[in-house]
Amino acid sequence: MPSENVSDNSPAVLVFPQFESELYRMAAYEVAALTEEQLDFESDKWGWAE
Repeated sequence: MPSENVSDNSPAVLVFPQFESELYRMAAYEVAALTEEQLDFESDKWGWAE
């Protein structure tokens, strides 16, 4: 467990230190085929889409 305090706003590499070397690669892979319109998606229905 990292010595730093982990909060809701902490970077993913602090929340999931076991995946530190893979997180950015996994995120890039997930969005690689998305269009600009899809990447800019916003919705009032989903908190993650703000």
